[in-house]
Amino acid sequence: MNEKTASSVNNKEKFPFVSVVIALKNERLSIGKCIDSFLNQSYPAESYEILVYDGNSTDGSWEILKDIEERNSLVKLFRNRREVAAAGWNDGFHRARGKYVVMMGGHSYVAPDFISQNVNLLEHSDAPCSGGSVTALGSDLSSEAIALTFNHPFGVGDARYRYAKKQCLVETINYGMYRKSVVEAIGPINEKLKRGEDWEYNYRIVSRFGKMIYSPDVKVFYFARSDFRSLWRRQYDAGKFKLEIIRKYPGSLLLRHITPFLFALTVMGLPILTFLGLNAKFIMAFWTIYLFTNLFFSFRIALSRGIKLFPYLIFGFFVMQFSYGFGFFVGLVKFVKSLIIRKKK
Repeated sequence: MNEKTASSVNNKEKFPFVSVVIALKNERLSIGKCIDSFLNQSYPAESYEILVYDGNSTDGSWEILKDIEERNSLVKLFRNRREVAAAGWNDGFHRARGKYVVMMGGHSYVAPDFISQNVNLLEHSDAPCSGGSVTALGSDLSSEAIALTFNHPFGVGDARYRYAKKQCLVETINYGMYRKSVVEAIGPINEKLKRGEDWEYNYRIVSRFGKMIYSPDVKVFYFARSDFRSLWRRQYDAGKFKLEIIRKYPGSLLLRHITPFLFALTVMGLPILTFLGLNAKFIMAFWTIYLFTNLFFSFRIALSRGIKLFPYLIFGFFVMQFSYGFGFFVGLVKFVKSLIIRKKK
C-alpha cells in the first residue's frame, strides 16, 4: 500500500462518509441559510455530500437551489415529484453513499460542527441514530412567542429531545443522523403520513435497535411558524396523524400525546355542561389550574425575553395545546365512525 492509498484509508476511518438529505417545498426564505450551514461544516468537504429534494416548489426555491448546485460540487439537486418530504428522504437514503445519513428539512439550519458532533456520537456508541437540541427561532412577537412555546416543557411536555441539557437516550429525535445499515434494515419512511412521519419512523427504529442518543452539543435551529393560524394548522395535523400512528403502534402512546386531547375535551366540555345545566365544578377547577399555570410560565418567560411577549405567549401555549388535542379528537371521531360503518356492513 503506497502512502497516498494509506492516507485515504486512514481518512475514511477518521472521517466516515456522511450523506445529508434535505427535503423541502417552497422554502425560498430559508433554504439558502440551510444549505450554507452544511457547506460551512468543520467536517472535511471530501467526506460528505448534500442531496437536496425539491417537491415542485412554486416560490422560486428551485431556482435558488439550481444556482447553489452550479456553484458547489457538494450539492446535488433532484426533483421530488411526489412532493411529500418522506418521498425525498426515502430516495435520498437509497441514493446516499455515506456510512451515515442525515434527515433534514429546508426550514432549518445547523451549527458548524453538526456533522462532526453526530459522527462522534455514533462512532462511540451502538445507538441507531444521534441528534441534539432543536431551537425554534422567531422574527417578530408572534413567531418569537411560538418559538418559545416549542422550546419549553409546558409546551412540549417531557420531550427531552427538545430541551435536555445533558447527553441521554431518547425515544425520538428531530433532524437526526442515522446509520445507513439501520435505514436499509428498517424499510422506508411512511409517505402517507402528512405529519409525524419521522416520529413513526423513529419508533420503528427504536423498537428494533434501541433508543437514540441525544446530546445538547448537537445544535439545530428551526424557523418557527410566523403566525398563530399556521401554528394551529401544524398542530392540528400533528394531533390528527398522531392517532393514526398510535392505532398502528399502540405501544407508542405516551402521556404527552394524551394530555392535549384531555385538555381539548375539557375546553369543549365546559360550555356544553353549562348549557345543559349540569355541575361543571371539576372542569372549572381544571380551567383555573390551567390558566394559573399558563400565566405563570408565560410571565416567567416574558420577564427574561421581553414583557411585550406576555400576551402572545399565553395565546401561543393555548393554541399549541388545544389545536393538537382537537386534531387528536377529530382523528378519534373519524376512527370510531369508520368502525361503526364497518360493523354495519
